[in-house]
Amino acid sequence: MTMETNTNTQETLSQDISTKEMAKLLNISEQTIYSLVKREEIVPINKNDWTIDGTYYFSPETVEKVKEMYRKPGLTNKDVAEMLGVSLSTAQKLIKTGKIPSFTAFYLGKQISFVQEEDLLEYMEHHQIESKTPIYHKETNTFLYQSFIHATTKEIARVMEITQEGIVRTKTERGTFLQLDELLEQGYVASGEVKSMKAINKRGYAQFMFVKPSQLNSPIYKVLEQLFLFVGPYNMKVKEREDATIEVFVKPFLLPFNREEHGVEINLLQHNIIEGTVSVRHKGVMIDSDLETIHTVIPSHVKEKVAQVVREEEMTIEDFVKYCIEKELRARGLL
Repeated sequence: MTMETNTNTQETLSQDISTKEMAKLLNISEQTIYSLVKREEIVPINKNDWTIDGTYYFSPETVEKVKEMYRKPGLTNKDVAEMLGVSLSTAQKLIKTGKIPSFTAFYLGKQISFVQEEDLLEYMEHHQIESKTPIYHKETNTFLYQSFIHATTKEIARVMEITQEGIVRTKTERGTFLQLDELLEQGYVASGEVKSMKAINKRGYAQFMFVKPSQLNSPIYKVLEQLFLFVGPYNMKVKEREDATIEVFVKPFLLPFNREEHGVEINLLQHNIIEGTVSVRHKGVMIDSDLETIHTVIPSHVKEKVAQVVREEEMTIEDFVKYCIEKELRARGLL
C-alpha cells in the first residue's frame, strides 16, 4: 500500500477526522489504520469510547504523523506509467534500461525502485510518448488553447495546435492562422503563464468532455486555459476527437476558484465531467478522480492468466480489473 497525495495543494486540517476520512485523504486502506492503532503506533483521540462514536477519530497531528510514515521517497514504477500514459511494462523497461534514472530505497519494509520527479519531468520534456497529443512546448513555454492579447487592438488569439515537430500554431479572432513567432511579431502577448510545473502523483484522473467551441472567446476555452495554468500540462491529457469534442483528463487538484468570481467555470466543470467529481469547498474547487480501493484475492493460476492478458494488452492489472468490473456492470444494465 502506498500513499499518494496532491503535493500541489493540500488543505491544512483544523479538526479531527474519522478513520474513513483519513484513509481517503492519505489514500491508504482503513485496515492499515486499524493495524497502526492495534500496534499502538498511533492513538485515536477517542480510544476508550470509540464504540459510542462508531469509529475512531484522529487529531490533525496524528494524520500528519501517518502521512510522513507513508510518504514515498520518489515515484514508483506504477506512478511513472500513469504519468506517461503507458503500460506498467513499458515504464519498467524505460527504468530498467536507464532511459529514466532510478534509485533503490527502503520503504514499508522492503527495497523498492523509485524515480525522482525531476528526472521523470526531464524525460517527459525531451520525449513525446507515442499517441499522446502534444499539449505543451517547453522552449516557448506555451500550451494548447493558451490565449494571447494584441497589445494595441486587444484582439485575442489562441494556440490551436502543437505538432510533434514542435511547431506552435495559433488562430486569431479574424480567423488568420499564424505560427507563434509570426503572432508575436504582430504584437500579441501571452495573457498568462503556467503557474505549476510540478507533477501530481495522486492516483487517477477526472475525465471531462467538452464540445469544441467555434469562438476563441468561448468560456470553454477559458476554463481549459485555467486548468493548464493552475494544474499544469504535466498533470493533464487532452485529445481532440473526430466528433468535434475535446476529451480532457485532469489529475486531482484543488483549484483556487470561488462561486462569486468563477461561477461560469465551476458550472462548466460540473456539467461536463463524465468520470470523477467536482466539488465546491471553502478553500476552492476540488477536482477528484473519486477512485476507491477494492481488495480481493484470487488463485495463483488465475493471477498468472491475468498477468498474461495485461502483458499482451499493455495494461496494468488495476486497469484490467476495473475494465472487467465495468463491463459486467454494463451487461447488467447498472452502468
